[in-house]
Amino acid sequence: MKKVSIIDVAKHAGVSVSTVSLVLRQKGKISEATIGKVNAAITTLGYVHNVAAANLRANTSNLIGLILRDFSDSFSIKVMASIVQELEKQGYMVFLGQPLNDRDRLERTLLSFKQQGVAGVIYLASDTCTPVLPEQIRQCPLPLVAVSQSLLTEKCNLVMRDNRQAANLAARYLIYARLQRRHAGRRDGSAPAA
Repeated sequence: MKKVSIIDVAKHAGVSVSTVSLVLRQKGKISEATIGKVNAAITTLGYVHNVAAANLRANTSNLIGLILRDFSDSFSIKVMASIVQELEKQGYMVFLGQPLNDRDRLERTLLSFKQQGVAGVIYLASDTCTPVLPEQIRQCPLPLVAVSQSLLTEKCNLVMRDNRQAANLAARYLIYARLQRRHAGRRDGSAPAA
């Protein structure tokens, strides 16, 4: 059976190949009717868009390398789940590496990321006692973001939990809830809560 091409989709939909390409990449100003015709042709013909080939042509990547050191750490698992969900919404795929605390495995993971052509690396630093990144991560030539529970000494793109903001929000919520209870107590004639 012949593989369906983008040219076949364009002919079936009665549009140009560049219009099909724009619909696939969700770019440009294309009418809803044209988008509908292209999507109907894709469904009818069973066309499968080869994202890897498109990225190669455009010299881009929709892969993000994610390094998770510790699967037993609940903070890292929750952050990983949020990262994966958000990246998928943005059209990215996650390439997961778990080198544990092994220097050689971390080097192999980073090499594999480079070979796969990832657009960048997210490093989940689960160790709250070590304020430094591993040497291989510091030397990583790919765009890098570190996610940590504590402040790191390296100058890097860092995302970390903000305990001060969390404490502030918790305190404000409790104060608000207490004021609401007092106000409700005054309206129904009962004694205000202590």
